[in-house]
Amino acid sequence: MVDLPFGANATRRVPTAVEASTGFPCGAADQSLFNFLAWLSSRNAIPTAVNSATTSAEPGSPAAGDAYIIPDGATGSNWTGQADKVAMWTGADWVFWDVAAGTILVADDEDVFYRRTASGWLAYPLVQVIREDTEITVGTDTGDDFATFAEAFEWLSNYRIAVGYTVTVSVGAQTFTLDGSGESLSFSHPDGIRIEINGATLLGSFPSQSAWAANGGGSSTRATDLAANVTLAESVLASRVYCDNGATVLFTGHFKKISNLGFFGDGTAVDGLVISGGTSEVENVVALGFGGKNLAFQAAQSTVSNIVGCGGQHGVIAISGSHLTCPSGYIAGFNASIDGVTASQMSAIYCTSGNIYAGGCEQYGVRADSNAGITAGSASQSRNSTSASYAATLASRVNAPGATSIGTPSVGFYSNEGSFIGATGCTASGTTYYLANRGSSIDAGSGSVGASSPTVNTVGNENSYISQ
Repeated sequence: MVDLPFGANATRRVPTAVEASTGFPCGAADQSLFNFLAWLSSRNAIPTAVNSATTSAEPGSPAAGDAYIIPDGATGSNWTGQADKVAMWTGADWVFWDVAAGTILVADDEDVFYRRTASGWLAYPLVQVIREDTEITVGTDTGDDFATFAEAFEWLSNYRIAVGYTVTVSVGAQTFTLDGSGESLSFSHPDGIRIEINGATLLGSFPSQSAWAANGGGSSTRATDLAANVTLAESVLASRVYCDNGATVLFTGHFKKISNLGFFGDGTAVDGLVISGGTSEVENVVALGFGGKNLAFQAAQSTVSNIVGCGGQHGVIAISGSHLTCPSGYIAGFNASIDGVTASQMSAIYCTSGNIYAGGCEQYGVRADSNAGITAGSASQSRNSTSASYAATLASRVNAPGATSIGTPSVGFYSNEGSFIGATGCTASGTTYYLANRGSSIDAGSGSVGASSPTVNTVGNENSYISQ
């Protein structure tokens, strides 16, 4: 309301019916009428904001200037039958406008604005922008901003984040529980590339690969080893999320960083932590105890370091055109019924200076499948899996110079259906050290080939070849 020379808060009266229909008579100024007309003009006639668009009962004691978008089904002697109109109380009566399509009004009781269309009003959220580096805390300690991930993510969804700034979601050193019977966790944000989700400082150094139990691929051994690995993860990760009754966690789109978090399943046949789409940096993250894929990257482009998946069908898996780069630390998958570490469906895992570790799986330790590729660092190891330590299947490629196969798998290095394995400088083990089949090949370098098939440097097994 503007400050008028005659006093905007002076006595005002609305025009009479005769004045409204025939115009205003000439003569001495009517102060109270003039006050009303000037006051109404100062508000640009139709208000730019309303008290509410959801109040359906006509207010009994409105203040002058109160305005509303009248919803369907409104009640009251004046509001009945006025749906979709804008109503304003003048101090003496209600004034109604049937506004044109395209009119935009802000509702003061909601974080939304309303736009008039030919068929009614549409609500849109007001966009608020964070323009400074911001930290929000999740936990139940005194002073934490939010008690749950869901509350923090709901709040953050109401904001955009300006270029050049970061919002850090700092997770407390405590346990959180998701109950899949009514709750899972799913989060995406249009400015996710400017969001970090970081757990508390680790309780100790991230475990070396040899600390993870992987003693065999049989079901009972895998169960025992998985329990030991849960205990190990709990001893290191201060911020832990327990997913009960089929609860899952899905992060979709870009994220600046996800770190220092553990996700623990209860054995239900669901995927655990899924990072889908976009780019991200993932460090010191463990997912274990889920019945499906424990740590899955789906159509994601991620830089990773020290990520581990244990149990279920797959430990760590990259699918649907994902690309994982490991410049340091390691990628590891253990105790899975199918594969420990997998790249599939035109995905790639590339270790520049990092390594891949796997073991204790019923089928394969490390596997590239369905037009996928894996490049493992020279210190990579695959131990104590049943079918094969390393496998490339369905036109895929594994390049693992210097890698080691440990234990007695059926096959140390297995290439099948038009695939290739580069195993120069590797240490092989197994009933069969190297096996190439159905138009596949293996470069065994100068290491011991043991009992391999086909015989080294000869063609066999449906046009396959092992070179040395």
